[in-house]
Amino acid sequence: MALKYINAEVRMSELFTTNVCVPAWELPLLRALHGDAVKVIDDSVTVKRDPPEAPDEFRRLVTRYRDSKTEDGGRGIPVVASVYGQFGVGTEALRRAIAEATIEDATSGLLGTPRRRQGSSVGG
Repeated sequence: MALKYINAEVRMSELFTTNVCVPAWELPLLRALHGDAVKVIDDSVTVKRDPPEAPDEFRRLVTRYRDSKTEDGGRGIPVVASVYGQFGVGTEALRRAIAEATIEDATSGLLGTPRRRQGSSVGG
């Protein structure tokens, strides 16, 4: 099995831009946090690994992206819950996003190498 990953550039401030490579289901979280400051560089990267279980991944994403901020600067709901939903609804939505990013064919790409899309003339 392989998973779709996204290489993106995130402009954190006027002086700092960083490149990240994240599973496809994390892109909506980056966009929720950084909006138009997220630019997809390459969406054809695959990583050969098994997909995570949705409840475990939901907890990992809560830890990684923390809570959103409220208008008065307090802590809001976790960013992953604001994007995918809370409780069972959020876990199920994340499970579907993980499934959409899962490639069953083990020959679709090697660890961290771009795979060619069918019908694409990019790169010859």
